[in-house]
Amino acid sequence: MIHARGTNGRFLRVNPVMKECIQCHRLWAPKQNFKKRLFCSLRCCNQNEGQKDKFRAAHKLVNHSWMLGRKHSEETKRKMSDSHRGPKSSSWKGGLAFRKRKDERADSAYNELRRQVLLRDKRMCRLKDDTCSGHKVVHHILPWRDYPEERYNVINGITLCQIHHPRKAVDEQRLIPVLQILVGSDTKLR
Repeated sequence: MIHARGTNGRFLRVNPVMKECIQCHRLWAPKQNFKKRLFCSLRCCNQNEGQKDKFRAAHKLVNHSWMLGRKHSEETKRKMSDSHRGPKSSSWKGGLAFRKRKDERADSAYNELRRQVLLRDKRMCRLKDDTCSGHKVVHHILPWRDYPEERYNVINGITLCQIHHPRKAVDEQRLIPVLQILVGSDTKLR
């Protein structure tokens, strides 16, 4: 028995259409995907050499492409190639500006700033309390994006733990005066 859904959503018992295997003559109920099959199993198919090729040909996917046997012109090939380059490509990540922005923090000046700030703060969070945890982060007091002239200034850096490192721009702006006092900076927010 095969169960199928009726119009009211309940399962109904339906008598399946039975087929006879042409190799072993056993009756079997093909599933919906296998209605064209001639054999009940792969074993029966392999035993019947004469019908094997017909079986495989019937189940082979047929390509009905209108381009089958034809070739694209050089101009068409170039157009297809250009249609997937640059910003049109699915792998596009923003071009050279994206790469430059990523590399700014990987240069030697940034690494030197980071090293000096960690040494000055003795690799400890400057807002140290009972909630400190996680690895230490060198934070720019005046934001990196807004103050490019202060990016590599040691007085603009402070060591914070992950808990105290601001996650949002609003928290970052709120903490600027407090962090400047801790570092002893004369630079004020403009």
